[in-house]
Amino acid sequence: MGFAFGLFAIFSILRYRTVTVPVREMGYFFVSVTLGIINSLTGIDDNYLLLGTANAIILLTAWIIDYQVKIVHENSKEIIYDRIDLIHPDKQEEMMEDIRKRTGLNVHRVEMVRIDFFKDVARMFVFYNSARNDTPSRGGSASDED
Repeated sequence: MGFAFGLFAIFSILRYRTVTVPVREMGYFFVSVTLGIINSLTGIDDNYLLLGTANAIILLTAWIIDYQVKIVHENSKEIIYDRIDLIHPDKQEEMMEDIRKRTGLNVHRVEMVRIDFFKDVARMFVFYNSARNDTPSRGGSASDED
């Protein structure tokens, strides 16, 4: 139990004290740290076959999760939308259909960020499902997809 809390503490410190790293790379980093800690805690008299088996199981599990399991990712893109007449909640399905046609993405929901009636545009996040994760961090600038 203490080992698990120690790993959790190490991972928490590394995750929140580092630059934003993609989840996939952070997962590989966590596996590397875990293997290093497990291997460093073994003594000279320990069974190396058991240690090698544990390492192989951890690496095989990471490989299976990464390459064999088909996960559907919900991705988002920030857009500037110029059809201000469609932002009314009663016209949400019509707005999403317009966004689908214009972007080619199978949008299933939208999240309004800001509405500018002076410029007749709305800034929003559109969400769609994909086989790969292609959503950048939300700290970037808005794209000009219309």
